[in-house]
Amino acid sequence: MIEQPDVFVEGDKEAELDISGFSTEAGCANIYSIHVTERGDYQITMEVSSDLSEIAQVNMTMYSGRTVKGSIAMTGNGGEHVLKELRMDAYVSQNPYVNFFFAQSGMKVHRITIKYIGMIGFRPLLNNKKDEEKEDEQ
Repeated sequence: MIEQPDVFVEGDKEAELDISGFSTEAGCANIYSIHVTERGDYQITMEVSSDLSEIAQVNMTMYSGRTVKGSIAMTGNGGEHVLKELRMDAYVSQNPYVNFFFAQSGMKVHRITIKYIGMIGFRPLLNNKKDEEKEDEQ
């Protein structure tokens, strides 16, 4: 487990994670503490590549707390940089942590960004009854 520098996300601005100490070796977990000013959903974009052959597959799993939030699976691509997106839904804590876990080696990470994308996963609590009534009418 490698603890990484804290990340601060202000409003809807994009923040870049410091990957200078990031490791993609087999069994490695990279942990970031994410400090956000907005509760809601966040998109994580990773620029990745793999020098492995096209028949080789590598995976990375992303956790928030102990919950799997997404994974990236890719085949070797001759080192071509590609963008992969993951959605961190419904952040209610303003200081969650994110764990990037690599089960096997072979993926290279060149850049990671995080950006607030809105309240997509949230349903306003105050309007639940009204929403249910509208659904019943339809």
